[in-house]
Amino acid sequence: VDKSLEKTTVRLGETLEGTFGEFKRFAQDTDRELASAVGKLSGALTAIEEYAESLNAYVETNGQAEAA
Repeated sequence: VDKSLEKTTVRLGETLEGTFGEFKRFAQDTDRELASAVGKLSGALTAIEEYAESLNAYVETNGQAEAA
C-alpha cells in the first residue's frame, strides 16, 4: 500500500508540475502578445491624435480666415 501511495503521489506531483509549467508558459505568451498589441495600439492612437490636432488647427485657421 505504501509503494502504491508513493507512486500515486509522485505521479500527482509530476502532473501538477507539468500543468503549472504549461500555465506559466501560457501566461507569459499571453502577456507578451498583449504587450505587443498595446504597443501597436498606442502607436496608432498617437498618429490619430496628431492628425486630429492638425485637423483642428486647420479648421481654426480656415474659420478665422473666413470670419475676416
